[in-house]
Amino acid sequence: MSDLLHWILSAHEQYPELRLDLLGHLVLASLMGGAIGWEREHAHKPAGLRTHILICVGAALLTDLSVRVAADVPGADPARIAAQVVT
Repeated sequence: MSDLLHWILSAHEQYPELRLDLLGHLVLASLMGGAIGWEREHAHKPAGLRTHILICVGAALLTDLSVRVAADVPGADPARIAAQVVT
């Protein structure tokens, strides 16, 4: 585990555009979506593990995109794209 952490940190030094915060958000979204999907698959309901992981990762990416676009455009509302995730 220590070697993996060392590799990730060295990769971040080599590639400063690598966003470890986004990577962390996507891993967390995968874990949370996986937990919900596993519970649904265990109860034999539709939309199980893979579906919920994809939905959660997509929502995390769209939320990050919304925040980044709003930061680059003056007067932009960061909640506009993220609000469409619900619909």
